[in-house]
Amino acid sequence: MFLVTLIGANTTAFAVSSPTMLSIQPSHKMIDVNNIVPVICYLSPTIIKPSENLSIKVFDPLGQLYYSDSLNLTNNAVAAGTYNYGFDFNGKPAAPGNYEIMASYGSYDAETLVTYLSGNNDPNVYYSYLVQIADQTHPIRYKTTQGSEVESMSVTPTSNLLQVVVDSSVDNGTLMLEVPRSVTDAKQNGNDVNYVVLMSQGTIVLSKTPAHFTEINSSFDTRTLQIDLEKGIKEIWIYGTQAGSQ
Repeated sequence: MFLVTLIGANTTAFAVSSPTMLSIQPSHKMIDVNNIVPVICYLSPTIIKPSENLSIKVFDPLGQLYYSDSLNLTNNAVAAGTYNYGFDFNGKPAAPGNYEIMASYGSYDAETLVTYLSGNNDPNVYYSYLVQIADQTHPIRYKTTQGSEVESMSVTPTSNLLQVVVDSSVDNGTLMLEVPRSVTDAKQNGNDVNYVVLMSQGTIVLSKTPAHFTEINSSFDTRTLQIDLEKGIKEIWIYGTQAGSQ
């Protein structure tokens, strides 16, 4: 569940003198399904009108509308000048990744991101995680066996590196990962070669060891790796030879 707290003129979470008419931010950037996430939204008292509703929209990791609602502020006022509103996932599946929360009030708009982490260990389901490279967003599809979860992903373009943070609590686990060629690719003389895949039980560089993996599929857009996971593995590094080719 997200808990949206709209801060009115009588609170100090934001400076009332702020030139921003509408702003929004989460108190936590990363969440799981069991957490209530306060999202703090400031509206200047000068723009609040009895006939105006606050629109809230949530977009999933693929940019599709996931949830929407509206709130009439005058019907939710309390003595301190704050407004409380909560919404949940309504029982719908929630793929891990970045969720964009957008607030609109009249002609004013604001947005923020939260990253949903849990619920990503169904071995029959491919999930998508969004990574950002410059001004482009790239979805990366993956799935894990039970007992292992993907916590986050990031890209370092200068090193042709895709880094995956995992939580592996069992031996003999598996991560299936579709590496977009637009993120990183591995080629020699124009032909595909193996990625270099390393893993670690921590973040110390010297603890990296080669991972056992198999490339099980390749297409014009992606290359699918099956990576063996051991209990306690925390990070996986996938190195290509060149930056994204698409």
